[in-house]
Amino acid sequence: MTTSISMEVILCIVIAIAALALLYAFNLYQAVRRENAGTKRMRALSSYIHEGAMAFLTREYRVVLIFGLIVIMLLAGLGFIPSLRGIDGVGLNGAICFLFGTLFSGLAGFVGMQAATNANAKVAQAAREGGMPSALHVAFNGGSVLGISVVGFGLLGLASLFLIFTFVLGDPRQAVPVVAGYSLGCSFIALFARVGGGIYT
Repeated sequence: MTTSISMEVILCIVIAIAALALLYAFNLYQAVRRENAGTKRMRALSSYIHEGAMAFLTREYRVVLIFGLIVIMLLAGLGFIPSLRGIDGVGLNGAICFLFGTLFSGLAGFVGMQAATNANAKVAQAAREGGMPSALHVAFNGGSVLGISVVGFGLLGLASLFLIFTFVLGDPRQAVPVVAGYSLGCSFIALFARVGGGIYT
């Protein structure tokens, strides 16, 4: 009983840390938004970049959704095969974790794209006004939103699922293989974002 209580406390602390990381990322995003976006022409070009990037991301996520649903059904279906039930991430629980992994990873990518496209003209304007140090400051804040969001969302989803499945399964050691589906879902989105985003760029 003592081990179960200590595990719950640790998971709650991890969730709180993840929430603080996301709050910090939000504050960085607000700081970037307050920066000067430059001339009217710079603002127009920035809006074109933002519009194109978000259109690409929307289209990409539609394609990923189709493949994601196929993988979810496959993982859930494989759980009914007796010889495959012991594999980490396979089965209905693994499919649920995969779904949450894709959602949290996709959300991190969306937030990062918003921050990056919002920062581009402001970095250029900061370079015009204050030189390289000012530009680096704005660029670093804009890029940090994605980095911290990835860590925050990843940790929040993983700790939350681990906590839920610990309660459902009753044993933390049994929850470890199930949550393997979560990392698979995160990696699934990251693969599409890396390949598709690189080609689009």
